[in-house]
Amino acid sequence: MTPSTRDNIARNTYLYIASVFKLYNPRTASALIERLK
Repeated sequence: MTPSTRDNIARNTYLYIASVFKLYNPRTASALIERLK
């Protein structure tokens, strides 16, 4: 698997998790996003 493919998968997974967190707890989601940047 190429690095770019792995990065895309990681980014898609991260965006999915962030969107789910945002539905339940915006504050937790924003903290998680800041930590992962």
